[in-house]
Amino acid sequence: MSDAKKIASSKAKSSSAIRNESWKYIQKYVNVLVNNDENNNDKRVYVLKLDVANEKVRNLLKLDQPKEILDYYRNTILNLGMIVLRFSIEEKRKKLKDILCCLSDAWDYFYSTTLHEIMAIFIPLGDLVFEVRNITLLAFRDLVLLKTGIEAVLENGQNISPHIKQMFIVLASIHESKPASENYMRLEALTVKVVRPYIGVKGYYPPFDEIKVSSSSTRSSLSPPRSPNGLVTEHRGSAFNQEVHASFLTVTRNMSKARFEP
Repeated sequence: MSDAKKIASSKAKSSSAIRNESWKYIQKYVNVLVNNDENNNDKRVYVLKLDVANEKVRNLLKLDQPKEILDYYRNTILNLGMIVLRFSIEEKRKKLKDILCCLSDAWDYFYSTTLHEIMAIFIPLGDLVFEVRNITLLAFRDLVLLKTGIEAVLENGQNISPHIKQMFIVLASIHESKPASENYMRLEALTVKVVRPYIGVKGYYPPFDEIKVSSSSTRSSLSPPRSPNGLVTEHRGSAFNQEVHASFLTVTRNMSKARFEP
């Protein structure tokens, strides 16, 4: 082997070692962040060194493009991190027997603490740190919330904690594709069970008290037909109602085109 090839091979091995060591540290860091178990406090003290984590990201930027770093974070680091979080929720669920209570606590900690600390790791990425935020929230939606079986326990108009409502509203503001993905539509179906009135991809969902009011002859002549979940599907009647319906459609179209950042 020529000297040039030996040097190139040595550099490749060195780069690979730096890359692997950097990601290993970040993975350990994220795993500690997502676990809000009381017994995790000691690990937070000894593992969480933000300046070291930032340096690991800067090392990665010397070797890879920002997009490659984001892809690896999404497909590898977050996958394992969300498994750790989901396991933590399931362990608490065995004790409390209440998934909504467990989710409420997990979301409160995740959104108020974990998310910001994860974003801080990737500060060297500059503006792309906001992409880290979106990627992380989508992972919480797909790998935690939608895998807890919440669809089986959440009922229309159910009285839930403010943290759960916040969770649905924040997650619903993240649109990863157009048209909306299957998981986004699953989220919307859950959101409208507890957040009303609401304008989603499928249209306008009126308040629950409107749905529960018995139809009178006057009201039935003014109100549009509704689907079982209260979704306004069509508007007929007075010019006023037609104008209101047109306004809802305009708002809905605008929302479907926009990318929201809560």
